[in-house]
Order: sequence, then C-alpha cells, then structure tokens
Amino acid sequence: RAWGRLLGTPPTSGPKLLPELYHPDRDLRREAVVLARATTAPELESAVYAIADRLASLQSPLYAAIARCPGRTYARRLQVFLRLQRVRNFMSACCDREIDNDALARMANYSPCHFLRTFNTVYQETPHAYLVDQRLQRARRLLNTSDLAVTEIALASGFENRSAFSRLFHRRFGVTACETRQRGTAAA
Repeated sequence: RAWGRLLGTPPTSGPKLLPELYHPDRDLRREAVVLARATTAPELESAVYAIADRLASLQSPLYAAIARCPGRTYARRLQVFLRLQRVRNFMSACCDREIDNDALARMANYSPCHFLRTFNTVYQETPHAYLVDQRLQRARRLLNTSDLAVTEIALASGFENRSAFSRLFHRRFGVTACETRQRGTAAA
C-alpha cells in the first residue's frame, strides 16, 4: 500500500510482487539508501521508480516459472506457483533441518508424487537438489562470516558428515571449503 501511495496509484492496480527471497546487490542497496534519504517529492518518486524497476527485473524469471505451471488459465497457474513458492521459500529458510518430501507435499496440498513432478516441471530441478543447493549456499556464507570449523559448518548446514559436504561443495563451487575460508579471511 505504501508503494501505491508513493506512486499515486491505488493499491489494487498494477503488478503484484511475487514471494521470493533475494540477496540485494550493491546497486539495489544504493537505491534503497537514496530512497531513505529522499526529502523532496521528485527525489522520492525517482527513487521509488528506480527500486520498482530493479524489483521488476529481479521478478522476471518467476514469470517463466509461472508459464511452466500446470493449468489452463493464468490465475490457475499463478495459484499453483504460489503453493510451490511457499514450499520453496520454506526450504530456503529451513535448509539446515531434515525435511522429507511428504511434509513438503502436504505444505503444498499435493500428493507426494504429484508434488515432485510439478516442482520439477516448474523449477526444473528436484526439491532435494534445491535443498542441497540452499545448504551449500548457507555453508558458503558461514565459511565467509564465521569462525566455526568446517565440520561444524557442515553439521550446521544440514549435512550429516564432512566428507559428503566437502565433495558436494567442491563439485558446486569448484574450490574446497578450506580454500573458500582462506579467501574470505584474506579479503577481510
């Protein structure tokens, strides 16, 4: 509603933001600072439009996922997408937990087989592959920001042992976890 008031449009008109988690890049953070510091109406309007354009560009890949959703109408495909996106965001937030496919299917109100098939069709990867990728991304952030041992990071990220974590980490990022830690400390 605040965006609508700032832009002078009613809150029901215009495109709606789709639920997705983003890691803001430097340019988006700068635009947010410009918005926070805006004092006049033209500055405020310019900053809001700049952020809205950036968010629209971040959201564009989601529309391709909606097009891959099953359903005859756009409204039905959007409904399917929102159900799957709720599960995907839960997996991103709780990637360190042990999550089974049956629980994810219940969250999306699908049978387990239909959930796996639909998730794979929409996101072009299985829920397990997405979960492992989220765990690896979390481990990479922890390697760069914490002083925990690599084994502790593996366990905190949801991996059962260090060897499986190390193998997957090297395959995904092309460097070992220890090399990532060394690069992070050297950059700091």
